[in-house]
Amino acid sequence: MPAYYAQADAMLVTLTADKFISLTLPGKVQTYMAAGKPIIGAAIGEIPQVIEAAQCGWCAGAEDAAGLARCCAKVPALPG
Repeated sequence: MPAYYAQADAMLVTLTADKFISLTLPGKVQTYMAAGKPIIGAAIGEIPQVIEAAQCGWCAGAEDAAGLARCCAKVPALPG
């Protein structure tokens, strides 16, 4: 997986708008943070709290397609 992560400009994590699911923090979030890439999310609960606290990306609400698009637009363009 590190080879794939190295090729990415940002990492994506989305969850459905479910109160029970919002209490979880998927392992991929920690993996993405360790990869040092910005995280783009669409979720409620733990994920946006962690992204905000770590200042490691942007997160829209769960199932918010327009908000997710705005988050994607914030990813800095990388050369090449």
